[in-house]
Amino acid sequence: MLLDELRQASPDEVELEFGVNLATSAGAVITKGELAGHLKVRLLWKKAETGQSAP
Repeated sequence: MLLDELRQASPDEVELEFGVNLATSAGAVITKGELAGHLKVRLLWKKAETGQSAP
């Protein structure tokens, strides 16, 4: 399952964006409708600081 895989990846942050657009128009005889959607998933890993200086 996707949720289990995300947990195993252990990101520091997870961002989800979901959008839906709905448009309709009606005329004397013709009716038109449109539906569009998107889903965006962003995973972020932050670099761990070791506290050691470079040689």
